[in-house]
Amino acid sequence: MLYSEKLFDEYFASGKQTPDGVYFVPLNNHGVYRYITESQDQHFRIFLGLTVVWVLCLFVVIYVTKFRK
Repeated sequence: MLYSEKLFDEYFASGKQTPDGVYFVPLNNHGVYRYITESQDQHFRIFLGLTVVWVLCLFVVIYVTKFRK
Protein backbone atom coordinates (compact mmCIF):
# COMPACT_ATOMS: atom_id res chain seq x y z
CA MET A 1 0.00 0.00 0.00
CA LEU A 2 2.74 2.42 0.94
CA TYR A 3 4.63 1.60 -2.24
CA SER A 4 1.57 2.49 -4.35
CA GLU A 5 1.32 5.82 -2.55
CA LYS A 6 5.04 6.43 -3.08
CA LEU A 7 4.66 5.66 -6.79
CA PHE A 8 1.75 8.09 -7.08
CA ASP A 9 3.77 10.84 -5.40
CA GLU A 10 6.82 10.21 -7.59
CA TYR A 11 4.84 10.05 -10.82
CA PHE A 12 2.80 13.12 -9.93
CA ALA A 13 5.94 15.12 -9.11
CA SER A 14 7.70 14.08 -12.32
CA GLY A 15 4.63 14.40 -14.57
CA LYS A 16 4.14 17.09 -17.18
CA GLN A 17 1.55 19.84 -16.80
CA THR A 18 0.46 19.56 -20.44
CA PRO A 19 0.12 16.37 -22.48
CA ASP A 20 2.51 15.61 -25.31
CA GLY A 21 3.40 12.56 -27.41
CA VAL A 22 4.91 10.61 -24.49
CA TYR A 23 3.17 12.03 -21.42
CA PHE A 24 -0.55 11.72 -22.17
CA VAL A 25 -2.15 9.66 -19.35
CA PRO A 26 -3.82 12.03 -16.85
CA LEU A 27 -3.09 11.61 -13.14
CA ASN A 28 -5.55 13.51 -10.93
CA ASN A 29 -4.70 14.74 -7.45
CA HIS A 30 -7.74 16.59 -6.07
CA GLY A 31 -8.40 18.42 -9.33
CA VAL A 32 -4.75 19.07 -10.22
CA TYR A 33 -3.68 17.08 -13.26
CA ARG A 34 -0.27 15.85 -14.32
CA TYR A 35 0.37 13.70 -17.36
CA ILE A 36 2.44 10.53 -17.09
CA THR A 37 3.61 7.89 -19.56
CA GLU A 38 1.60 4.78 -20.34
CA SER A 39 4.25 2.52 -18.78
CA GLN A 40 4.18 4.56 -15.56
CA ASP A 41 0.39 4.24 -15.52
CA GLN A 42 0.57 0.45 -16.00
CA HIS A 43 3.18 0.14 -13.25
CA PHE A 44 1.04 2.20 -10.86
CA ARG A 45 -2.15 0.25 -11.69
CA ILE A 46 -0.44 -3.12 -11.14
CA PHE A 47 0.67 -2.19 -7.65
CA LEU A 48 -2.67 -0.57 -6.85
CA GLY A 49 -4.42 -3.78 -7.94
CA LEU A 50 -2.05 -5.89 -5.85
CA THR A 51 -2.87 -3.69 -2.87
CA VAL A 52 -6.59 -4.34 -3.31
CA VAL A 53 -6.00 -8.10 -3.57
CA TRP A 54 -3.74 -8.02 -0.49
CA VAL A 55 -6.36 -6.16 1.58
CA LEU A 56 -9.10 -8.61 0.52
CA CYS A 57 -6.89 -11.56 1.48
CA LEU A 58 -6.19 -9.92 4.82
CA PHE A 59 -9.92 -9.59 5.53
CA VAL A 60 -10.51 -13.23 4.57
CA VAL A 61 -7.76 -14.38 6.92
CA ILE A 62 -9.17 -12.25 9.74
CA TYR A 63 -12.67 -13.60 9.12
CA VAL A 64 -11.51 -17.22 9.03
CA THR A 65 -9.38 -16.95 12.17
CA LYS A 66 -11.69 -14.79 14.31
CA PHE A 67 -15.26 -15.53 13.35
CA ARG A 68 -15.32 -19.20 12.32
CA LYS A 69 -16.14 -21.64 15.04
